[in-house]
Amino acid sequence: MKQLYERTSRTRTASEMDKFTRAAIGAHAEEYQLNNLIPSTLHYFEINSVRIHKPGLLARLTGLNDSDAIFRTLVIVGSNYLVIVISGHKKGINVLSAALDSIVIDAPSSAASIENGFHIRGSWTNDEDFAPFYLGISNDPEGRLIFNTLCLAVRESRQSPGRHRRR
Repeated sequence: MKQLYERTSRTRTASEMDKFTRAAIGAHAEEYQLNNLIPSTLHYFEINSVRIHKPGLLARLTGLNDSDAIFRTLVIVGSNYLVIVISGHKKGINVLSAALDSIVIDAPSSAASIENGFHIRGSWTNDEDFAPFYLGISNDPEGRLIFNTLCLAVRESRQSPGRHRRR
């Protein structure tokens, strides 16, 4: 498959999160009655994506192309929830979250074999269905760290009954 985006990933701390993103996550947490989505000791991942190729004519005519050529994705793996924040100039800030114990990761068994990303299926707070989400990551050690961290958190959430408090 042709690579559509050039991605870079890095680990960040809660103190580095901008106030607009923090406010969007806070509003999401309040709307869905989720507690402590951003603990003060949190480390999270930031993925910056830059579109490599111009969208095809059909995608531009139908509006199916991504509206932002450059966008940022934050991956926050908390103690009970996975929070994904996508932000771009045109798309604004969008927040998704799912309980870790509801997540299924559709990916190769080895992080070394992941090239550009993987699918996460879960019961997202803003969707009634068990729905997929494609998480594009960088093809480097930091991208593989995102995959490994999420796999470990999902595995641990299933091994700790009563860890997750449902809404």
